[in-house]
Amino acid sequence: MDPHTTQKRPRTCKDCHKDPRAIGLGRGNLVFINGKWKFEPSMSSSPKTLGIQHPLDQFVTIDGDPLVNFFQSWEIKDL
Repeated sequence: MDPHTTQKRPRTCKDCHKDPRAIGLGRGNLVFINGKWKFEPSMSSSPKTLGIQHPLDQFVTIDGDPLVNFFQSWEIKDL
C-alpha cells in the first residue's frame, strides 16, 4: 500500500495527515486533545460474524498498529 500520490497536483500534507481516512482510521472525527490524538469512528463496528472488532473502513489503530494485512505481489510465493 503506497500512501503517497503520483498526481500532478498532490494534496497538501495537512490534507492527508489530518484526514482520518487517508491515514487508515476510516471515516470519523480526529482531534488533538490534551496532547493526545483521539478518534471517534462514524461507522459502527462490524458484526462479530466477520471476526473483527473495528469498522470495515479502518485499517490501523490510533497508535498506528495494523488491523489488516497488506502484501505485495512479489511476497506471494509458488502461485
